[in-house]
Amino acid sequence: MKIVDVSHHQGSINWAAAAKELDLAILRVQDGSSIQDRTYSQNAAGCKANNIPFGNYAFCRFVSIDDAKKEAQDFWNRGDKNAFFWIADVEVKTMEDISAGTQAYLDELRRLGAKKVGLYTGHHTYRAFGADQVDADFVWLPRYSSQKPDYSCDLWQYTDNGRLAGVSGPVDLSRLNSDKTLAFFLNTITVASTPGTYRIFTGTFSTDESAEAAADTIKKATGFHTFSKDKRVWTGTFLSREAAEAGRNVIARKVGLNPQIRHENR
Repeated sequence: MKIVDVSHHQGSINWAAAAKELDLAILRVQDGSSIQDRTYSQNAAGCKANNIPFGNYAFCRFVSIDDAKKEAQDFWNRGDKNAFFWIADVEVKTMEDISAGTQAYLDELRRLGAKKVGLYTGHHTYRAFGADQVDADFVWLPRYSSQKPDYSCDLWQYTDNGRLAGVSGPVDLSRLNSDKTLAFFLNTITVASTPGTYRIFTGTFSTDESAEAAADTIKKATGFHTFSKDKRVWTGTFLSREAAEAGRNVIARKVGLNPQIRHENR
C-alpha cells in the first residue's frame, strides 16, 4: 500500500509513472488563505487523467473561529470536488483554543458539502492541541520511524524520505493504520454524479475454488471486502459509480484483473 502527499515543493510530477505504484494521493490546495499551492491544479488533473484516487488537504493558519470558517471556505472553493476527502492540516498553534478552531474548520467544510473530513496534526501536538476532542471522520499522524504513533490514528505518515516513480526527490509516504480500509477512503466523493449502490465483479473463473482464491488475493491486495459467488468475485458496495471506478482501477493495478461494475439499484 503506497499513499503519498504532495505539494508544490515536489515540483512537476509525472503522474503516469506514479500511477504504477500509487494507491492514493493527498494533494495540498493551500497554505492558509493567502497562499495557493502552485501545482495543485496540475496535480489534480494528473491524478484524474491517470485514475489515481485523491483527497485534498490544506495547511491551517486560522487565528479565530471566524477566520477558521473563512479559511475552510477558501479551501472548499479552491479544491477539486472530485476529491474523496478533505483534510485540515493543523501543525501550528495560531489561536488559544486551537481545538475549537479546528472543529469550526471541519464543521464548515461539512456545511459546504464535504462528505468526509480528516485531521492531520503533529505527533507531539496531538494532546497539546486537543486533537482527541475533535470530531473528524479520520485522523492522520506522522511518526518517522518503524514505531507506530502512540495515539489512535487511521493514517500513519511513516517517512518524509520516501521514493515514488515520477518524483525526482523525497516524498512523504503513509500507510493505513486502523480497521479503516482503502475502501473507506474511496467510498465518499464530494460530488457524485451517479449516486447509488455499486459492486465490482470479475469474470467467471473455471472453478469455485479458483474464484475463492481470487477473492482472497483481491482482499489481501486492496483491503476491500470480497466474496465469491457463481464462480465470480464480488466486492462490497460502493456509494457512487466514481468510487466503484476508483476501486476497479485499484484492483486492475494491484491484481492484474479487469473487473466490471454493477449498479445494484437497477
